[in-house]
Amino acid sequence: MRRAEVTQDLGDNDVVRMMPVRSSDRVLALFLTCTASGAAGAIDVGLYRAGNAHDGTVIQKNIFANGQVTTTALNRVDIFGGHLLSGTKRGWELWRASFAYSADPREDWNLTVDCNAATTDATTIVLEYIYTAGD
Repeated sequence: MRRAEVTQDLGDNDVVRMMPVRSSDRVLALFLTCTASGAAGAIDVGLYRAGNAHDGTVIQKNIFANGQVTTTALNRVDIFGGHLLSGTKRGWELWRASFAYSADPREDWNLTVDCNAATTDATTIVLEYIYTAGD
């Protein structure tokens, strides 16, 4: 299990790279917890390539969550099957579940939070990544 936490007042189109993952990881669950973001706030949770300085390109920015409203607090909500993934893909390798590859690219990726509606208050976001490590 990996856990990442950030507290920030997010602006439109902010991207927060929460943690490194491998394309070969098998995801069992992804839990989202957050404090209330005030009168506005919505996020996507997805995957980007790590790049040389955690500046890589997007793979699927909303594979786990799309427009998740953060105006009320969330407590450990499993978002694995929340948007593009169904529960039947639980345990698949990330590369396979991402629909972007036909074989494992053996890459380092980042699990990200993209803000698509700015928060009005500083918000704490926690992701818990339950997985089996790939090679």
